[in-house]
Amino acid sequence: MPARRIGDLSPERTHYWNGDIWGWQPLWLTPDAVTAIAGDRFGLRATDATYLGSGLLNQSWRLDTADGAFILRVSRPERTRAQIAWEHAVVGALHEEIAVVIAPLPGCDGETIQTAQGFLLSLFPFVPGTSGVDVPATIRARASAEMLARIHRFTAGHLRLPQRPGFHSIDERPRWVWPEVKPILAGTFGGSAEFASLSAAIEREIAALDRWLDALQAAGRLTPRAVVHGDFNPRNLIFLGDRLAAVIDWDDCHVAPVAWEVARAAYAPDVDPPAFWRDYLASDGPLIDEDVAMLDGFARVGALSELQWTLDEHDQPTPHAPQQLRDVARNLDRLRRRASP
Repeated sequence: MPARRIGDLSPERTHYWNGDIWGWQPLWLTPDAVTAIAGDRFGLRATDATYLGSGLLNQSWRLDTADGAFILRVSRPERTRAQIAWEHAVVGALHEEIAVVIAPLPGCDGETIQTAQGFLLSLFPFVPGTSGVDVPATIRARASAEMLARIHRFTAGHLRLPQRPGFHSIDERPRWVWPEVKPILAGTFGGSAEFASLSAAIEREIAALDRWLDALQAAGRLTPRAVVHGDFNPRNLIFLGDRLAAVIDWDDCHVAPVAWEVARAAYAPDVDPPAFWRDYLASDGPLIDEDVAMLDGFARVGALSELQWTLDEHDQPTPHAPQQLRDVARNLDRLRRRASP
């Protein structure tokens, strides 16, 4: 019997396989419902609907039609219509300026947000190519730096928007998820010495970063603030050869200091921060030489944000929670030891 792969559907086509730890997870829409909705809402005659197991929080399907392929995103239940409308407006404006930013397509009624069975749906053109995960790091990093510079330059100069509904910037309080997750994780670790040590290290980091962010705010240094992608990682980049062909999945876009997003990309494990910073500035990103001093701090802020994934949608520890907590502490240590660009 062939081994299951993430994204495989159950025999009754109501669940998908999410790996040995998570097992079978329910589909929000069955394949038959997806093809029917594609026709009713978007006028597509889909010959096949393939579940995309690479999606993490939303559920997405590839639709094959006589006119080409499309991606149907079924948004996670906590996303509101106002949040998705904000995202669609941003991505639509960006697409007019930067074609590789993939914008949503309208449905039969002209609206890019459609509703079916209580879920909010968005349709995107399918872009063939290679995931950024499989592209050499040096090629991916240079293209990422150049693209982030273009995105930030445009959003800082032309998209002066209020914050996305229900979102807040990383420098605004409450800044940290740790006070919420710590008491829940404590039960999983059983009050062990390891948990006490990890907790102490995280709380020292939070205290230091709070002082640092407060000082930046007081000095007016957290500019420019603009729309950021929010999850600019290799999974959301599609390449054709050495060329970046698509920036996808703007589900987490919001307003924040652009230096935060640059730091997250520059300090990825397989990226050279000085080279990334030079490429970003050379591409006219809206930061200045002196802003380099903020990058290592913002990289540690980003590392702490990974603590949110230690809990599931029911606010219970995930099967990976202990290892994720160790990984966050290890990453913070790595970032402290790594010199700024």
